[in-house]
Amino acid sequence: MTSTFSGRLSTTERTDIAFEPVLSTLVEERMLSADGDRFSDTVEFEIADGSAPWPSREGDDGQIEYAPVLAQGTVYGPFEAPRSPATTCPTMPRPRGTLQ
Repeated sequence: MTSTFSGRLSTTERTDIAFEPVLSTLVEERMLSADGDRFSDTVEFEIADGSAPWPSREGDDGQIEYAPVLAQGTVYGPFEAPRSPATTCPTMPRPRGTLQ
């Protein structure tokens, strides 16, 4: 038996959920001397509330492979006192290094 269907497909609601990784850092020492103290930072990635799950796929060996996320940053200083978090770079910054 063969059946033929025709018509239109319509939706009343569209939901797009974006993957939103969130980066957080935790430094071992809040203040470093200008004499060459080594910068150390623990970096963690999570997903934001309401985010789609971390993109993944099954690899050839059957193991789950997660999409890589790359973060780059620049360390500035020295400053007289700890800086508050900001979305812009400090005035006349002195780059001390980069990390990836």
